[in-house]
Amino acid sequence: MPRIWLGNVEEVFVPRGPGDDRILESKGSTLAPRLLLYAEPGDAFVLSCGVAPEFGRYVQEIAGLDEPPRVLFPSRLTSPYYLVDSTLEDRRLMDELGALVAGGDWSIEPQIETQRTWHLGDALGIPGGRTPRRDVSSGLVDRLNDKGRFKELAGQVGVPVVPGRCCSDDAAIRSAIDDLAREIPGDLMLRKVLSGGGLALECNLRHNGLSHILDFKRRYFGSAAAPAQVLYLENQRIGRDGVGLGELLERLARVRLDGEPAIIRQPGRSGGLVVVVPPHGRRCGLALFGPDQESVTAMHRQVNAALT
Repeated sequence: MPRIWLGNVEEVFVPRGPGDDRILESKGSTLAPRLLLYAEPGDAFVLSCGVAPEFGRYVQEIAGLDEPPRVLFPSRLTSPYYLVDSTLEDRRLMDELGALVAGGDWSIEPQIETQRTWHLGDALGIPGGRTPRRDVSSGLVDRLNDKGRFKELAGQVGVPVVPGRCCSDDAAIRSAIDDLAREIPGDLMLRKVLSGGGLALECNLRHNGLSHILDFKRRYFGSAAAPAQVLYLENQRIGRDGVGLGELLERLARVRLDGEPAIIRQPGRSGGLVVVVPPHGRRCGLALFGPDQESVTAMHRQVNAALT
C-alpha cells in the first residue's frame, strides 16, 4: 500500500499562534528531509518545503530505490502555520495529490495523527492515519502528549516513573520545588508538560527523534543482523557555512569502520554512518551504527576530526 508521508510535526506544538510560525517553519524545513529515509517504492512525501535533489538521490542509493522519493509541498504556508491547512488551501497541490491517489490503495502516514490529518484524508478519499478515528477525535492523542497525564497512566499500569508534581501557577511551582528538594536528594528539573524539550512527549508522534533512527535500523539492517549500538547526532557541527551534501559525503568518506569506509551509500551494509539531515548552516544530522560502544565511539571521534 503506497503512502503519503506527511511532515506535520508542527501540530505537536500547543498552544501556539502566528508568532510561533518562524520557529516552526524553520524547524520543519530543517528536519523534514529525514522523513525520506522511510521511502519505499511508490511512496510520496508532503513536506513544508522542497528537499535538495542531491539528498533525494542519496536516499535513493541507500534505500535501493529506482528513483528519488517524490516530494510535494504547498506554494505558500498558512498563518498560523499548519502543513495540512496549507495543503488544503493549495488547489494545485490538492489536484496533484488527487491524481496521485486516484484508483490506488493509498493512505496518509502523518508524523502525528490529528483531526486535521483525517480532514485531509476525507478531502482525498483515503484514510487519514492508522489510529482509530474516534480516538483521535476524542482528544486521546492530545491527552497522551501531556507529560503529567502520561505519567499518571504509566503509574496506573505499573511502569516506574520519575517522581514529581504538576503545577498550574508560580506559587504552586515554588511550593513544589521546596517540598521536592526536601524529599528527593539531587537535582530537580522544571519542565512544561506540553511542548517542552524538543516539541513534545511524542506519544503517537511517529518517525521522529531517536525512534526514527531505531526504525531505520530495523528496516535497513534487519532485526537479526542489526548493529547493537546506535549514536544519533542530530546537531553535528560541520565547522563552516556553505558545505553541501557532496562535500559532506567526501569528508565523511575518511571515517572508517573495520577498516572500510563507514559512510553508507547502498543497501547491504552491516554497520556504518548515515546522513539523516543534510547540511543546514554549520550543522547536519548523522546516525552511527556499530557492533559495540567502542566502534561507535571511534567513528564519532573520526566524524569530529573530519568535519571540524
